[in-house]
Amino acid sequence: NTYWFGHELPYACTIGNCQFITTDLLYPEYIPVAHVDMKNISGVMFYGCTFTNESTALNPINIRGIGISSIDSYFMLNKYCNTNTIPCTNWSKCEFTGLDYGIKALNSKTKRTLEIKEVIFTSNYIGVSLSGIDNAAILSSSFINKKMLADEIGDRFIGGLFIEGCTGYHIEANNFSPT
Repeated sequence: NTYWFGHELPYACTIGNCQFITTDLLYPEYIPVAHVDMKNISGVMFYGCTFTNESTALNPINIRGIGISSIDSYFMLNKYCNTNTIPCTNWSKCEFTGLDYGIKALNSKTKRTLEIKEVIFTSNYIGVSLSGIDNAAILSSSFINKKMLADEIGDRFIGGLFIEGCTGYHIEANNFSPT
């Protein structure tokens, strides 16, 4: 990271309207870990991106992969404008579908945070998991979880949002529902 007068400057990285997809066409013996894996990164912005596992071969829990895996990183997710009009009349939201974790983020050395706005989480085992992330914002998002039988998950937590060791978070206007 770059510093200016002792202050960290964020990266100028924007990823817009991209698709990250796992299919059945995998390298032999390869199990996907994450579509995006960030360690000690600050300032990545995702707009209207989709993170999907469409594989029918990778069904057990823990091998469906993670949409965004983050350690000590700041990032933001928001919608993408599909038109050149002001105001925008057609938006694409970020979506996470069919994954073990939509977003799995933790801090171990830093106090970086994240911002999730108007994101759709569908049929993931866990939509968002945060550990040690202070001042996170999760706003106006949808968490649509698949119904699971007890023998499918054992004693594992499944759900839309899991937070531990976090303070100062802003979680507002989200929708949690089963499929």
